[in-house]
Amino acid sequence: MLAAFALLLALAAAAPSAGDILPPQQEDVAITQQLFDRDGNPWLIANFAPDGALATPSWAVCAPGAAACTPAGVTDQSFRAGPTPAGTTFEASATHAGTTYRARSDAWLGTVAATAPPALSGTAQVGAIVTPHAGSWRGGWGGEFDLLHVEACRTRDGRDCITVAHPWVLRRGLRQPIDPRWSGEWLFALDERFASGTAFPAIGYLSPTSIAPTPPGPTVARSAPLGPVAGPALRLRAHPLLRRDGRLLVGRATCARRCDVAVRVLTGRRAARATFAVHGTRALTVRAAGLRLARELIVRVRIAGAPLAQTLVAPQAVVVAAAAHARR
Repeated sequence: MLAAFALLLALAAAAPSAGDILPPQQEDVAITQQLFDRDGNPWLIANFAPDGALATPSWAVCAPGAAACTPAGVTDQSFRAGPTPAGTTFEASATHAGTTYRARSDAWLGTVAATAPPALSGTAQVGAIVTPHAGSWRGGWGGEFDLLHVEACRTRDGRDCITVAHPWVLRRGLRQPIDPRWSGEWLFALDERFASGTAFPAIGYLSPTSIAPTPPGPTVARSAPLGPVAGPALRLRAHPLLRRDGRLLVGRATCARRCDVAVRVLTGRRAARATFAVHGTRALTVRAAGLRLARELIVRVRIAGAPLAQTLVAPQAVVVAAAAHARR
């Protein structure tokens, strides 16, 4: 108790009194981020301290070997320079209370571009794990990093794609076994290049398919195709069909050789299950009795010991059969 009281007295003695005058914060301008846009050209952010509302930075371009910088005609916190020669630097200046403050960027190393594409190693087989490897790059500011992920596309030339493994996915990240849903599709590694000062929101996805595919471009390189994926195929319906026989159709499975398929559908705490022996193509259904079809559905399927396939269906996404011939 005495020790705690002594500590409080020491803190009180060190704290400024009401009559003390705190030193003002130092005024200055700083280039806080050196980025590049999707075309691989410089993009910079500057701020005036201690309060950005007091002054707005103006930008100048300093060509390699030039005696003076050339005003860019831009007064803003953000400056996109467009195509810029290697060796160029940039100057941000801000004037407040009659004083001008200046900050200079690092030297630009040239337009960001891939010199070698990424690669995807592993076997294009349901249940296998493939691994993306970064490509090679040039340009930027120095200290760049790669964001790697994997997409499955319906065509060998990379059309109609969906994200199937991504480091932003909770729990598994890139360690995602190839799902039966991607049977017959082609796999690609995507390597997206970012400047070291790039900030990302703190997002964690439950499924990689929630992340939009990334189109290739100057700062996004794509590997050669791997595939097509071999093994049992699974096609889940975006809108499960409630048939007139009271069963809920969630999709179809195809096995070239006989395989066992387990289906589980959950709505809240209620679940329906079914197992099938499949040789060829077979519809996957569960009894709908007891399921709350107006709520969100979770559909889980396991084929021949292959990884768990899971999809979430939004509330009211069940299609109700209107006639007997709608059973399909």
